[in-house]
Order: sequence, then C-alpha cells, then structure tokens
Amino acid sequence: MSRSSSGGGRSSHRSTSAAGDDHHDDRGLGAAAAETHNERASLIASSSSSSSSGVVTIAPDSGSRRRPPRGSTASSSSSSFVSRLFQFSRRKVFALLLVLAVILAVVGGLGYFSSSSSSSQPIQFQGHGAVAADSTYCSEIGADILRQNGSAVDAAIASLLCIGVVNSHSSGIGGGGFMVVHTNDTDVVIDFREVAPAAAYVDMFKNSSQLSQVGGLSAGVPGELAGMAKAHEMFGILPWAKLFAPAIKLAREGFVLNEHQAAAITSELTYVRADPGLRAVFIKANGDPLAAGDVCIHANLANTLEAVATNGIDIFYNGSIAHQIVDDINANGGNMTYEDFANYRPVIRQPLVASYNGFKLVTAPPPASGGVTISVLNILDGFVTAQTKAQETARRHLYSEQTEPGPMQPRSLLAVQRTTEAFKFGYALRTRIADPFDTEYADDIAATLAEMQNVTEALNKRFRIHDNETFDPEYYGAIYDVEPTRGTTHLSVLGTRGDAVAVTSTINTYFGAKFTSPSNGVILNDEMDDFSSPNITNAYGVPPSPANFIKPGKRPLSSSAPTIVFNAKNEVYMVVGASGGTRITTSTIQVMQSVLTFGEGIDDAITRPRLHHQLLPNILMLEPAFPTNLYTGMQAIGHNVTTSTSIAVVQGIVQYAPNVIYAKSDPRKGGEAVVF
Repeated sequence: MSRSSSGGGRSSHRSTSAAGDDHHDDRGLGAAAAETHNERASLIASSSSSSSSGVVTIAPDSGSRRRPPRGSTASSSSSSFVSRLFQFSRRKVFALLLVLAVILAVVGGLGYFSSSSSSSQPIQFQGHGAVAADSTYCSEIGADILRQNGSAVDAAIASLLCIGVVNSHSSGIGGGGFMVVHTNDTDVVIDFREVAPAAAYVDMFKNSSQLSQVGGLSAGVPGELAGMAKAHEMFGILPWAKLFAPAIKLAREGFVLNEHQAAAITSELTYVRADPGLRAVFIKANGDPLAAGDVCIHANLANTLEAVATNGIDIFYNGSIAHQIVDDINANGGNMTYEDFANYRPVIRQPLVASYNGFKLVTAPPPASGGVTISVLNILDGFVTAQTKAQETARRHLYSEQTEPGPMQPRSLLAVQRTTEAFKFGYALRTRIADPFDTEYADDIAATLAEMQNVTEALNKRFRIHDNETFDPEYYGAIYDVEPTRGTTHLSVLGTRGDAVAVTSTINTYFGAKFTSPSNGVILNDEMDDFSSPNITNAYGVPPSPANFIKPGKRPLSSSAPTIVFNAKNEVYMVVGASGGTRITTSTIQVMQSVLTFGEGIDDAITRPRLHHQLLPNILMLEPAFPTNLYTGMQAIGHNVTTSTSIAVVQGIVQYAPNVIYAKSDPRKGGEAVVF
C-alpha cells in the first residue's frame, strides 16, 4: 500500500503555491521512469501473481507520522531513497527497480512510490482500489475495508464516519449530503441532504439572518446516517457494525490534529468557547484551543457511534438519541420535533448523465449542482474540440491508451478567460434550480435542468463569450440570487469490483450551528442558511430565488457535484468531487478539464492553482500561485480580480487501465490518498 502525499503541513513538503506553479512539469520520478513504465508494470504483475496481496492494516494511532506496514513504502520515508535512485543511469534504475519489485512481491506489498513533494506524481505499478479522503486516517480506514473484501459503499461509509470524527468541523452525522454510486449493473444517487423541519416557514429568518447560521433554528433534520443505511442496504457487503469500529476507536482514543483542523478551531474560537459541548472537545483545561499536534478525543460521539453500530439508525431517528438531539436543538432556540426525525427519509434519484470530450459523466441532480458541472463543460467542450492536440489527448484517454499521467500544461490567458466566462453562464443557471420536492417550481426546475444539458444551448452561450471582454451579471442571465454555501467534505472511492463512489457531505459552515448536543457529541448542521429568504435583494439588485425558499420537508440548494467518469469501454475512469461550498463546482470542473482534456495526472490537476467565479458577487478569485501575467491580463480584460488562499479541496482518483490507478488528496486540507 502507498499513500499519495498531499502536504499535510510536513516540513519536507513544498508549499502549496510552489506545488501549483503553472510552469512546473513534474511527471513523478523522472523521464527514465516513464520510459520503462510498461516493462516494470509487466514485471510486477507477473512477479506478484504468485504471491498474496495482503497488506498489514494501518491502525490509526495518536502519532501524526506512522510506521508503514511491511511491504509498503510511505511517502515520508521513501522520497530521499527514490530521489537518489533516479540519479543513476536508466539501466541501473531498471536493475534496482527489478530487485525492489521482487522484494515487494515476496513480502506481499503492492503499490507505488511517491515523492514527499505535494505536486510529485507517484508511479503506480499495480493497484486494486483507492480511497481519496481529506484525512489520511480516513483514506487508510476506507482502503482497509476494501482489503477485507468490502464494497466501495462499505469503504465510503467507514471513511465518512471517520471524517465525521477527525474533521467534525466540516462533516458528520449531524449533517447530510449526496452519494453517487456505480456498480456493474447500476448508477444511482442517494440524496441524504438535510430537510427543513415541519415548523419551518418561508420568512422565519426575516428578523435576524444570524439565526440561520447559529443556534437551534439554523439546523435542518440531519440525513447522514439515513443515507449511509440506505447505501448499505442496497450495496453493502460487510456487517454494518464493522464499518463503525475504526471511527469509534479514533473518537475514543483520540487522533492528532493537523494544521487545517487547528485553524478551523481558531477561526470559530468565540463560538467554540461559548458552547459547552464544543468547549469540552476542543478547548484545553488551561483555556487554550487545541493546536496542531495535540490529541483530540470525542468521547460522547464515540458512545453515540457505538450505539448506532449496535442498534442501527432507529435509535438515532426514533429512539433515545433522537429525543436528546431534538431537546437540545429546541433548548437552543430551535423548532424541531421528534416526528421530524422519525419522518426523515433519503431520496433515491436518477443521476444526470452527459458526455464531455467523448467521456460519460454521471453526477448528482438538483438540489445538488451536478447540472452546473454539465452546463459549463458543455460550453467548454466546443473550445476544446477545435484543438487537434486536445482531440488526440482525449482519444488516448477515452480508449485507455494512456497508461500514465502526462505533464502539467501551462494555461494561457485565453483559456482562463473562456473558463471564467463559462463559469458565469453556469452559475446564472444555478440561480434557477432547487429541490424538485417543491411542486410549485418543479416544472421550472426541470426546464432549467434541460437547458443545462442541452448542447445547443451551450453552443449559444459559447458564441456569447468574448475573448477580450466581460460583462455585468445580467448579460449571463442571472434572474435570481441564491445563498452562498460553505464548508463540506468530499470522498472518492474506487472499489475492487469495478464499483465506485463519489460522496460529498457537510454540516455547512465550520462547526455548523455552532453547538454540540452535549449528551451525545453530535455537532448539528446550520443547513437552513442555504435556503433563500424573500425580500432580501443583493447588492446587484438581483432578488432571491423563490425556488429555493424555505418550506417544511424541503432540502436547500447545494453546490455539491460528486461525479464518476467513464471511458468508451464504460469502465470507471475517474472519481472526483470537492468540498468548499460554492467553489466546489468550479474546482471540480477545472480538475476534470485538466485530466480529461489536457492529459495531466490527477496529482498536478489537483495541486495546480485554481480560479473561481460564481457570477454573484461579480469577482474573479485566483489563488496566489497564478502567474502574474494571468492576473494582470484578466484585469485588463475588465474583471474585478482578487486572490484567495484556498479555492475548494478536491479528492480524485484516475484509473488508466485495470489496476493502473492514481489517487490524490488535496494538499489544501492536508490529507493523503491511499492506493493498494
């Protein structure tokens, strides 16, 4: 097993900005490795066919650095060796790799090596599955479930439960989300988004918008556990309780905070100190917040997870835990009832299916934003297919002729301008979609969704993109405004049976409603803030979207866009998605474009600097590592340009051919992916 390094604050890693430099061409371990890739892959396959593929399970402990199991090479311990190795001649390289391959086969290890640099592309000899989470603990837990013959859904559930412990500020069983599932005979979306309680009403926040972000009134009925249970019922293999065990162990025994997690605590320190439940977990006895390197323990949450593992979700939605949470929500100003919990059901939806550059995309429909992804890619597709080089790159990908990543490609000012303008058209359409549960707007939502998927409509929008000019929001068709979304986590899983899962989960803003149900450790979401409210016109004179107004039982609009991509043989080619609120969709699109259009490796595609434009506000955001000429060039065209230190967090997996797998966890959040 190997882990694809993503930074994680380790001193030996390059900074994110350096890793994302547009002109950096890093194809992993060097040109010599690429030249002998096929020979080595064949050698490893033949050598390992007679040995077991068992890899010792890594049990997460309290250390931020863990000793790799026998037969595997962790990135932190292999980088210096590998860098020295490739200073030799090509013949010596191959000879040493031959010896190393035999050693790996004998001890049962199958994997790839990766440099400790956050932008280096690991060379993959052979792999059976992969998990890319925004926590190393959780990637390892998911991979271990796959090793135990679990399905991709099993791995996703175990990893999500882990994320709800280690990144509880972003995700957890007090929230909800969307899961795209592929098996050999079906593609389906499980919508476990939070819903408005029965007592909710359209202008419930007219006197204080703060109430939609903090306190019991901001919480929707959580759907996370109900979604997991439905997924397990449909696609699970391993016992339900087995999937909970690693997260329970982490919550009870503790885990080491990284810099991102510590920064999240600091950013909401006033609220964390004010809430007894949050304070008990994240504040030390001396009053200081937990810092990077400290051990964090969720004792009450461990008890709750153990109860659900033993008794199933009924105890959470109909039993004692439901009563505890409802009472705590209402004690904090909420309007929840026991019936709200008892009546919660996930929704099984048909995925949106589209093509881009010859690939098939399967993504999540409203109230998720997979339609925005399709709309923007449809617009960009016409620009791409006019380029002979891009056509050839796409053809090689499509028919699985590319067996390893290509180099990072520099972006031109023209490409950045066209991408930005396509984003603005896509986000204009986003203002007209919402939960189709609301029958009053269901027809309008369906019409907008059809427009998003219509290639002729995309062509019309493409013709309206000017290479040297930008316009005010109304030019792009913004009829309404919608609330910006925040937070979230994303997880990508490639199973060993050809199955795959892309799942995005959230409690919305950091620490959700800013309070924990004290008796059970559940951090509640503030998802009611994702609804629009009437009579609140934004700074551009655009009114709120009535399709996204609050109604009992309704789910708020989400920026989530979990996506699975297939090649021409209908094999899983890519599993991808992002966290980061409204920036999710633009970041997912850019990574997909880099891989599917320009042939870049998933490592470079994720670490390269990104841009974001959501039309409203009419601001173009660029990460600091963007070249100066692109920054000033976009200003000269007329864009209002600003910098943002982190534009979303993407987790991706690419499978070039059976058992040739690359995975990457975004260094912006400090996790590591696992391929085994």
